Amino acid sequence: MKKIIFTAIGLLIGTAVATQIAADTADNKRQLIQQIQHWVADREQVTPESVAVRALDRRLVVPDCDRPLSIDYAYPTAKHSVRVTCGEKPWKLFIGIDINRPHQAWVYSRDIAANTPLQSADIQLASTPTPQRGLLSDPRERLDEERYFILATGVSAGDLVRDSHLLETVNLFFINRDILEGEAISTADIRQSRIALTASQPHQRFPLKLLNRARALRDLTADSILSRRDFSVAYPALVSLKPLIRGQQLDASNTHIADYFGELPSDAALTQRDVQHMEVTRNLKAGELIRLSDLRSATLFQKGDSVQLTVSKGGLKVTVEMVALEDGRMDQQVDLLNPESQQKVVAVVTGPGRARGL
Repeated sequence: MKKIIFTAIGLLIGTAVATQIAADTADNKRQLIQQIQHWVADREQVTPESVAVRALDRRLVVPDCDRPLSIDYAYPTAKHSVRVTCGEKPWKLFIGIDINRPHQAWVYSRDIAANTPLQSADIQLASTPTPQRGLLSDPRERLDEERYFILATGVSAGDLVRDSHLLETVNLFFINRDILEGEAISTADIRQSRIALTASQPHQRFPLKLLNRARALRDLTADSILSRRDFSVAYPALVSLKPLIRGQQLDASNTHIADYFGELPSDAALTQRDVQHMEVTRNLKAGELIRLSDLRSATLFQKGDSVQLTVSKGGLKVTVEMVALEDGRMDQQVDLLNPESQQKVVAVVTGPGRARGL
C-alpha cells in the first residue's frame, strides 16, 4: 500500500515538474520573440508589430538566460535572420525573421464621381500594409503636366489611386451656330469641352490657334464637333495681283502678300524677296499662288545692252562700261565686250545692267 502511495506521489511531482518546465520553456520562447522584435524594431525604425518571427520548431528548447539576450543579424548583408546568444554560455540560436515595412500609397481624399476632372488636391499619401500592383507611384507628376484627367469610375475617400482610374482628356470644339461653306470660323463660333482621349478621333484634335484664320470647307451644323477636315487655314503667301503672261518679271506692282487657304506647297513664295529678279514660266491668273517651280531668273539685260562691269582688286574697285554679247540672267556668267579695247571679258550678272568681274 505504501508503495502505491509513493508511486502516486512521484507521478504527481513528475507531472508538476514537467508542467513547470513546459511553462518555463513557453515563457522563454515568448521572451525570445519579444526581445527579437524590439531589437529589430529599434534597428530598422519600425514598430515591433512589423517584425514577424518565423515559426519556431516545437522541439526547440530556449535555455534560461540570467541577462538580456545578445542579438545581431546572422549575416551582415542580409536581414532575414538573427543570431541569439547569452553572454559566454556555449549556445546560440538562429531565428528567421520578416520585416513588414509600411508602404506609402496614394489614396483619394474625398468621394469623387465618375467623369470628374481630377486635381492634385484630390489625392493624398497614406500607409498600406502591403504593396499592390497597378498603383501610380506619384499621380501628381501627371496631374501637374499640361494634361488633364477624368475618373473612369466613381471612387470613395481612402480608395487607392490606380492607373486604370485615370482617363486622359482632350479639348474638343463644338460649333455654336450653323456655318456655311466658305464662311470664316472664329473662336467666337465654338465652345470647348473636355472628353476622354479614347473617345475622340485624331482629326478632332488640333490647336485652338488654327481657328484664328480658318474658313469652312463645307456647311457645318450647330452643336456638331469641329474636325480638322471641316476647315482650311489661311497662310500668308505671295499671289499675283493681276494676270501675268509667260516671261513677265515679278515685282511689287504685280504681286502682293495675301491669305492662301488650303495646304501650302513647299515651294510657295512667301515674300517679295523670294521672287526678286524672277519671271514666270507660264501664264498665271489674278490671285494665283506664286510657286518657285513656276519661276526662273529674269533677263536683266539683253545682247547689245550697256552693262556696268565692276572689278575689285584688293581695296581698289573700278567700274567700266561694257557691251553685252548675250542676254544676261541673275548669277549667270556672260561674255562682255570693252568697246574701246575690243577685249572680251567673262563676268557674273549681279542685277539689271550690272555685272561683276571674275
